[in-house]
Amino acid sequence: MRFDMSYNIYITRREDWFSEDGPEISLQEWIDLVHADKEMRLDGYAEATTTEGDVLHVNDQSMAVWLEYSQHGVDGNMAWIWHHQGNIVAKDGDRAGSSCVRHRHR
Repeated sequence: MRFDMSYNIYITRREDWFSEDGPEISLQEWIDLVHADKEMRLDGYAEATTTEGDVLHVNDQSMAVWLEYSQHGVDGNMAWIWHHQGNIVAKDGDRAGSSCVRHRHR
């Protein structure tokens, strides 16, 4: 059995992303930002195929894709970024993705 490590990048207005108190990024603010950014696309879902051929599908109205990700479309790779509990979350970002997130959400 193979186990891979992964991590999330959080964009937050709170002192700590996991805090329940503090200023939030609203869902509407996130959606408006994605619509205004030509390098982003609001899909409303994420879908990936496992190495065993199973398809994982997640519906989330905030799910967006960064279109300029260097691995976009390569072997099914996508740079998904979404709104969750007042934060913006990016999964397994590389250096380019981390720069994208920092630049767009200051």
